[in-house]
Amino acid sequence: MALRCLCLAVTDEMLQPIIEGLNIQEAIRSKRLFIVDYSVLKDIKTTDNRIVCAPIALLFVNKAKTLMPVAIQLYQDPSEENPVFLPTDPEYTWMLAKMWFNNADGAVHESVAHLGFTHLICETMAVAANRCLSPSHPIFKILAPHFLYVMAINRFAIILKNTTAEISHILCHK
Repeated sequence: MALRCLCLAVTDEMLQPIIEGLNIQEAIRSKRLFIVDYSVLKDIKTTDNRIVCAPIALLFVNKAKTLMPVAIQLYQDPSEENPVFLPTDPEYTWMLAKMWFNNADGAVHESVAHLGFTHLICETMAVAANRCLSPSHPIFKILAPHFLYVMAINRFAIILKNTTAEISHILCHK
């Protein structure tokens, strides 16, 4: 059986030696096979117009209870030019596939989880609290210390990001 979920082109034959003899459906049913899909990165370009990979990976919990990557496809659309990388590939090929996946994982973490779900949401709450709650309100008093530097940190991060982009542009396009 082939797993055609989310455009990841893997088959039982590809994975069975890696997932301890289980087929894909058995591994899913036993809650030992997981998928990570970074399609959110598809078609995003960098400041110098390069495309970021949008990988899909399968992770397997082995008998030692360790979560291990077992398949990585670097782009969303399966094709001859977009193979599925496996731990059985040459050592450095597999290592590079994992590095590209980790780079995408870091990009999603920084932009979605860290910036979006931490800084920007916290700033929204800080603005709302300052506008809607009296400084003597008990909830305001609890939240105020957490909001003390939020907007300054966010502003500094935006300035730093823009400065880094400008420096990168200057260095790369003399």
